[in-house]
Amino acid sequence: MDWLIMLHHALQACEEHGGVTIHVNSGHQPNTGFGVSTHKERERILADRPTGEDLLAYIKDNLDLLGEPQNYLGVWKEGSDWYLDVTQVEFGHLAAMDLARDNHQLSIYSFDTHRVLGVMDTRGGNCYQEHCEEK
Repeated sequence: MDWLIMLHHALQACEEHGGVTIHVNSGHQPNTGFGVSTHKERERILADRPTGEDLLAYIKDNLDLLGEPQNYLGVWKEGSDWYLDVTQVEFGHLAAMDLARDNHQLSIYSFDTHRVLGVMDTRGGNCYQEHCEEK
């Protein structure tokens, strides 16, 4: 996929929906499963909505990970900040929770319900964030 087209789709989704999860090679945007940030150390926080230049710089800086077939570019807004990260898509709720815990994440995103879900400790039922729900 042409990167300029992918960047256009990503920026359009950010404008319309407040974020996007998009594969940088294919342009695929998942609509089912759960998005999990898997590389906290690669997360970038911006004070303003990302520009095409911001996304391109992030992709270039993280191409070693974003070039892998299981990894997606994740962009979303929380409060007044915008986040860029490397995201994986899991189709099982418990597998997504396990992956999130393994990567020290507080929440995951459900593409099915368009909601943020707090990560739960499935062994003790404790929630790490206020958005927890049982599935």
